[in-house]
Amino acid sequence: YFIPVLFVLLNTLLFLSCGKKGSMLDGNVYYHDADTLSYIVGFDKDTLYYIIRGPKQNISHKSRYSVKKVNDSDYVIDVEKKPVFWDKNTWEIVMDNKKGFYSAESKNYYKYSEDKNILR
Repeated sequence: YFIPVLFVLLNTLLFLSCGKKGSMLDGNVYYHDADTLSYIVGFDKDTLYYIIRGPKQNISHKSRYSVKKVNDSDYVIDVEKKPVFWDKNTWEIVMDNKKGFYSAESKNYYKYSEDKNILR
């Protein structure tokens, strides 16, 4: 009797935890290098950090965000405050199996970074 009940409880907890906001992004940092610019994005529990690093200056943005799962790999990031360098307050991304994602619009690939200090 105990084993089936434990199995059901564990599966329920696993199912509920999979639906948590941004769980696949929380605490992760990604980057895309293009010519002389580096695009860096960090996802905290509820805050998105986006930095564009260039040879002459850096542009940064910080905003609260939420994540909507569209299907197994597609997600929509919705920010409260739109960065000046974005056209809208949403960002569609496509996660891959290599711990990175593609920006749906630009097709730029953002690689996962173990170095969280690149946000500084």
